[in-house]
Amino acid sequence: MDRDGPRGRPGWVDGWCERSSRQSGPLLVTVVGTVLVAVLLLFPHTLAATGAWVLLAALGGVAVARVRKPVSRVLAPRSVRLRAALAVGTVVVAAAAVFWPFRDQMVFGLGDWAIHRLLVQRLVESLDRGDGIPTWLHEFSTGEPPYELYPVLLHLGSAELIRLFDLRDELPSVVGWSGIVLHVLVSVGATRLAARVAPWPLAALAGLVVLLDVGDLFAGGAVATLRYALLDQTLALACGLFGAVAVLDQLQRPGWPRLVRIWTWFALAALAHPTGVLLAAAIAAGLLVTAATARDVRADRLLYAVLLVGIGVMLTAWVWAPYAERILTWGASYPNPGVDPASALDELVREARLPRSSFPALAGAAFVGLAAAIASRRAAPTLIAATAALLLLGYTDLPFMVGGLAPSPVTARFASFRMVALAKPLLFVGIAYVVYAVAAGLRGRLAALRGPPRGVAAPALAGVVVLLALRAVTPFVTDVVWPVRDLLDDEVPDDEGFEELVAWATERTRQSSPDEFQRVLFLGNEHFVHDVTRRSGLPVFYDTGIPLAYLRERMTDRSPRSLKRFGVRWILRRGAVPAMANLEAELGSYRVAEVPDWDGRFARVDRGAGEAVVTELEDERVVVELRGTDEPALVSLAIGYYPRWRVRHDGRELATYGLATSDDGGHVLSSWLPPGRSVFTADAPMSSDARGRLPSALALLVAIGLVVATVVPRARDRADALIARVRNGLDGRRRGLWRGGLVAAAVALLFLGATGDREVGAVTLMRGFGADAEVEARLEEGREISEWERCDPRPLAGFVDCGEAGWVVGTMSGIVKPDPFSWPLAVPSVVVKPRKPSRWRVALSRVLSGEHEAASFGDRATVTLRVDGGEPLRLGRAPKTVDLGPEAREHRLLLEFDLDKAKQAGAQLVRPDRIDPPPPVPAPPAQASPEVRGVVSR
Repeated sequence: MDRDGPRGRPGWVDGWCERSSRQSGPLLVTVVGTVLVAVLLLFPHTLAATGAWVLLAALGGVAVARVRKPVSRVLAPRSVRLRAALAVGTVVVAAAAVFWPFRDQMVFGLGDWAIHRLLVQRLVESLDRGDGIPTWLHEFSTGEPPYELYPVLLHLGSAELIRLFDLRDELPSVVGWSGIVLHVLVSVGATRLAARVAPWPLAALAGLVVLLDVGDLFAGGAVATLRYALLDQTLALACGLFGAVAVLDQLQRPGWPRLVRIWTWFALAALAHPTGVLLAAAIAAGLLVTAATARDVRADRLLYAVLLVGIGVMLTAWVWAPYAERILTWGASYPNPGVDPASALDELVREARLPRSSFPALAGAAFVGLAAAIASRRAAPTLIAATAALLLLGYTDLPFMVGGLAPSPVTARFASFRMVALAKPLLFVGIAYVVYAVAAGLRGRLAALRGPPRGVAAPALAGVVVLLALRAVTPFVTDVVWPVRDLLDDEVPDDEGFEELVAWATERTRQSSPDEFQRVLFLGNEHFVHDVTRRSGLPVFYDTGIPLAYLRERMTDRSPRSLKRFGVRWILRRGAVPAMANLEAELGSYRVAEVPDWDGRFARVDRGAGEAVVTELEDERVVVELRGTDEPALVSLAIGYYPRWRVRHDGRELATYGLATSDDGGHVLSSWLPPGRSVFTADAPMSSDARGRLPSALALLVAIGLVVATVVPRARDRADALIARVRNGLDGRRRGLWRGGLVAAAVALLFLGATGDREVGAVTLMRGFGADAEVEARLEEGREISEWERCDPRPLAGFVDCGEAGWVVGTMSGIVKPDPFSWPLAVPSVVVKPRKPSRWRVALSRVLSGEHEAASFGDRATVTLRVDGGEPLRLGRAPKTVDLGPEAREHRLLLEFDLDKAKQAGAQLVRPDRIDPPPPVPAPPAQASPEVRGVVSR
């Protein structure tokens, strides 16, 4: 006889009820669903339809809850990859929904788009001719080696893609869509990282935030990639994110395929842009932090991952190391100074714009996620959080000022804003982690209080909530999507006039000849003028303070001498007639005026007799004939000096020089030539060519050894035994190693301290954590003038506190420029941050020598400098030279600030050759060398 059931019914009754429920449940849901759909179709705009939607959402929630566990059991073996794929698929589908419907309205007009199009098109043309990657372009600025001073990986990939599929007529679209693809790849990289630390829906959320964040030029996001076309930086970021994913995979399950992935991604990141090297360094440092804190992965495996990242970067050092040296030596500066830590905290806490984002609340939550990730003591979240934190630390000047790294040529040119752009995707991964951590904690609390959820009420309610959330979120998302689309819809001003300008330039190019060289100087800094050059072949350039990677030896002023020297025939301006020229054409809003003294000479005789005639003019080859003389002559070309150029005459190589074009700097290529035919070619070796070869060779050998040790069984067994012995040895000697390391560090610091004061390249307020500046301040409000009061140094905090008057900080700022058209260099400064109108005296002693440049900034601020008690020198934006003698000795400096307004002011005292050493430009001798005269006599 059946036992009674739990409610007093016979057991067979309960069994029958359960079987009936299982059999009739799907049928009942189908019937109800059909009725609800019929209500929606028959009565779409009624209260009944609204109720039908709610009930369908409830049924959907119940259905998902019923099938979730069986589906999870079936897909469990591949759940990690499947979940990551679902997250990535969600982001890719969203990206297609954002950009594809808008494809016919994409313009790619402003920013660096025209520069990328020009470089890609010229690269395609060179590859079609079989010439490879060109060294020199006469039409880029006043003659440039853009593929040596600008990362070439993206342009080379785009050019090969265009040639492979014969897309030459679609080149602008290919370049534009490459930017969109790169932006989506960054979102995918962030999604894959988030999938390692959170469920796939939250990983997809992180990727969508990266995709839809407009951001800021200096903080990364869609605006940096899609409007300003910082494509090389975006490519490096995408490769670095994929490399970080490969590192996490290697930590979880080591193997040689993951080794190759790590090396490949970080090698590509370093090739794409210098920020790829910075990101790799931050990830390596994050691995060290993780090794010291994480509990779920052994420290030796994390240290091994540091080695793998380093190998990946060094594999391509033979490419990026020469590039880095050429940028430091020949590239024009484009830095921006790191902010002091207090200002960075102000941006973060009070202004909620660190990083600048379309979702400031989510960005704030991301910082909470980073803190929670580090506190988790788990390798994956700790690595992501530590890397982001280190990158944000690099956004400030703290490591450079405290560590004594500034001033230096690298920090003077350092663009700290790129650190925020690199950190932003990692920050948004923190959003996924913090939501996951909070949800997991709440779920655990509820389960402890009420037990596991049962019945259909909770899933049904969840379905209704999702329905209502879709109704609330969809308009918000739509409103977020359009700003991203609008980034691609910025047209060139006065498009019709611009087309007339292109037609005019094309006609002038047809009329030119090798010995009638002509350039157009554009008075402005909009990069779209490069499209005139790309489409017409007429060199159009600008000389304002945003030189990008332009050659340092270029036109540095607009004097008639410089205009004539560099072959400038026309001056172009939008909206007004250019000065110093005669109006020639009005093309819409564009005005073209001809320079009166233009003579069309690409080659000219500067010393000696005769006439220099150009018979062939190509990008990397110029043929010059010296006529009408029997003696050598110094001949100069209308391009900036670059050591890659050399000249041959009758098979003999002659020396090249840099001839100064003006007092402001800049040199043109020149050489003493014998009469007859001479050939200039841009193929001479440079000292930078050999950089990075040895590190790349060593990295390749180590990589091969690691693959062999992983794949070959006997080598793998020996490597495992060696690693085990090393690990056991370290485990038994940890205390001794710590003690030895501390003793070595103490001895090293003692040695450094005994070396005494050293000469510096720029004056700093403080040195490390020491404060040796004497600061006084007094308030001047109206007629009330207070007494001078000594301020209180706070060496550990890095500033001097002057109470009610304000405070003085040693930070980095940009005032002094290497030349009039360059960006200011980022060097240490003494900055006063007043709370009220006041006067300040800052006295310090430093070991200095040589010629320094002094400058200041500040609204309605009077700043003076006294050296060793001498006469005051009033400072301003224009640098003034201060000669401190040939020998290094201690000088007493007094900076005085008179601030009429409660706004900050600052001053710099910089030795330019210490932070921006002049490149080795050989000056031409007064007469031709005996070798050249020997050619004549022969």
